Amino acid sequence: MGLRIFMHSLRLVFTQLGDALRVSGVLYLIVVAVSALLGATTRHPSPPNIFLAILGALVTGLAYLWIAIGWHRFVLLDERPPTWVPQLPGDRLPAYLGRSIQLSFLAGVAGCAIWLPVMILFAVGFPPLITIVGGLGALTVLLLVSYRLAPMLPGAALGSALGVKEAWAATSGANGTILLLAVVTAIGSVLLGLPTYFMFISAAGPSPLSFVWGSIAGWINLMVGVSILTTLYGVYVQKRSIT
Repeated sequence: MGLRIFMHSLRLVFTQLGDALRVSGVLYLIVVAVSALLGATTRHPSPPNIFLAILGALVTGLAYLWIAIGWHRFVLLDERPPTWVPQLPGDRLPAYLGRSIQLSFLAGVAGCAIWLPVMILFAVGFPPLITIVGGLGALTVLLLVSYRLAPMLPGAALGSALGVKEAWAATSGANGTILLLAVVTAIGSVLLGLPTYFMFISAAGPSPLSFVWGSIAGWINLMVGVSILTTLYGVYVQKRSIT
């Protein structure tokens, strides 16, 4: 089922590529422009502009939230934006941001609950293998909790009151599916990023080509990731079937 969810999420993006670009294209280009600007200022010999970095992070965060809400609503409600710049979902943004922070905090706490004791054992002289196993365990827990609670985000985009308890109950019994989904997603992301890595190595640093491919890969990761969250909501909350 995990692989089916991943493949369905891929199809959501690439069989409706025009709509995906309509929801995200202009906003993502803003993210790319901000990234290029920050990269240029970082390479400048003068001290980094902290204000510019903070402003860039805020603009990027707003754009990602804007895209995510728009895509959730398009897939689940068939709500197509009338223009290439979707209307700002001002009424949904605070709820979506709140749920995002809540999910990140809970997943982080769950991961740290395993990681910190392992680090203590390593610090007092236990073998490094303990750290590796503990790190993998912490990552597994973080991903599991993140995906188990992920339906809260599309719910916030739709105006649903779905909270932690409801999302956890809705995904009950899906641990195996979610872990497989997390593994497949991670492998896909790594494979997508390999060309950027090799371009970086061959050019001995950043290059225009690696930046372009990295931007394309970033868009694919973003849209497929949001589609996965949308599919999880559709399957486990709305009880939709997927092929």
